[in-house]
Amino acid sequence: MTVTSTIISPALSKLAPAPAAPAPAPTASAPAPAPTPVVHWDAAADEPYLELPGIPGYRLTPHRFCAAEEDDLIELSNMPEVARWSYRRPYPYDRGHARAWIETMNTNTRDSVDALKADPSASVPVLPFVVVRDPNGRVVGDVGIWKEADEMRPYARSLGYTLHPKLHRRGIGSASVGTVIAWARDRLDGAKVIDAGIEVDNEPSQALVAKLGFTKVMTKSLSWPEDKGGGERTLGVWRLHL
Repeated sequence: MTVTSTIISPALSKLAPAPAAPAPAPTASAPAPAPTPVVHWDAAADEPYLELPGIPGYRLTPHRFCAAEEDDLIELSNMPEVARWSYRRPYPYDRGHARAWIETMNTNTRDSVDALKADPSASVPVLPFVVVRDPNGRVVGDVGIWKEADEMRPYARSLGYTLHPKLHRRGIGSASVGTVIAWARDRLDGAKVIDAGIEVDNEPSQALVAKLGFTKVMTKSLSWPEDKGGGERTLGVWRLHL
């Protein structure tokens, strides 16, 4: 698996240092639900944000309209380690893709942002916290929870996420996804179930969702885009009841 700023900071190659349906009854091994994260408002950037617990300086925000935002998306999306696992993201990824994505995401999240500005505890229809930012304000990843066109499961949402490879294995990915899920549990209208489709050989991503309480419910075959090698890939479907 997207609002204006003039924040300019070093390129991603100089990242800020990071610290080393009704749900079934919970089982004894299931992690306890996290408290609902507090929505803060950044007056300078004119945007809401969520802090990442235990990860000082990192936050989740909407996208911003600026050249630096586009540059970050282009660099991140063209990394082979990112493109390999990205089903929907174009590859190669250019400025036109970045600009269109930012515009689309901000159009989709505008009502949610306005509602949270008026009332930080409001429930909203669309997740606005889609960008992972480092302490310099740079885009270092993204998280998405969106509604699929499935009339039989109107309560279901899909999950996607990306993190800059230099920040893997530091707890930032699990903190980002976990924070968004904890917020969505109480604040995202209509969401009752979240599914994540993960390739069966993507062991780190499977470990991440398992840590957050997802269980694998099935596998399926998916035709992969030709710009990423084509062919058929096997995905595991991991599910979490909110």
